[in-house]
Amino acid sequence: MLVRYRLSKEDEYVEIEPEGSTVMDLLACVGVPPDSVIVLEGDDIVPVDADLVAGGCYTLQTVLSGG
Repeated sequence: MLVRYRLSKEDEYVEIEPEGSTVMDLLACVGVPPDSVIVLEGDDIVPVDADLVAGGCYTLQTVLSGG
């Protein structure tokens, strides 16, 4: 299944197999630690255990913290 993700200003595409892959699988595939981003689909936050949707577009928003 082909999904699109955005980590910077440009969309990137990744092929993920098999069907039933999760957001966690996407993060592992692109080498992004799950505790470093919030995953969005449109304006909705997507949990890491959610199934990916074929043709879906996910934004990986970097988490910033300070103190």
